Amino acid sequence: MISPVTFWMVFLIVPLYSLLQILFLETVFTHTNSFLGYSKYEGYVLMGTYRIVQAMGFFFFVGRLSELKNLLRGTDHETFDTVLTKPIDSQLYGTMGKYMLGNIGPFFIGILITVYGMIHLDYVPTAGGIISYIFLAFLGTLVMYFSLFILQMLLFWSPELQFTEAIWDNAQQFGKYPSALYQGGIGILVNLMFPITLMAAIPSEFLFGKIPAYMLLTYTGSIFVLFIITRLVWKFALQRYASFSS
Repeated sequence: MISPVTFWMVFLIVPLYSLLQILFLETVFTHTNSFLGYSKYEGYVLMGTYRIVQAMGFFFFVGRLSELKNLLRGTDHETFDTVLTKPIDSQLYGTMGKYMLGNIGPFFIGILITVYGMIHLDYVPTAGGIISYIFLAFLGTLVMYFSLFILQMLLFWSPELQFTEAIWDNAQQFGKYPSALYQGGIGILVNLMFPITLMAAIPSEFLFGKIPAYMLLTYTGSIFVLFIITRLVWKFALQRYASFSS
């Protein structure tokens, strides 16, 4: 509302970006009926799921984590000292809480793309598949958080390491492809140990009934382990921090 030109640019560019992705998908499936086990409309669900999870990640935590370098250098409206003095968990306050409302649009665009894909599929998902899909999409958002969080912890060693966000922005793009694309050691890493494919492929494949239900516990366990790792990394990083006032 304050900057109407910026608002309308975002309002128009976000759907245009999704349109370009749809054109790419349509182009791929003019040459084949299946891409890594996905039909065209399963590809729509995959694309829509990635947009949903990505939008949730940017909405909830990317803005705050991007401010971490300024907090550590004391160049923002607050310093990291302020984070440590708040009566709330420092990791929660220091890495979450700034909501990027511009991602509401991409979130609903992702839902529309996903619904469009499901409508054109012959497969009708079960109630369990839908619940697993929603839960795994939430876990996919946590994977986004954990990956950016760990990279941003390098800022405690040097606030000038601003390339971490660029690395993360490229790395999280791997989450939009089918899990079958990743084989061997890299497949074990991105599909299980640090399951970046939870951003789109794993939730979609649960929805399609392609993954057995017991794997839900496996992915939940992986996320729990990653959560413990982030807590340990946070505590270790805090030891590197010297008070801004000192």
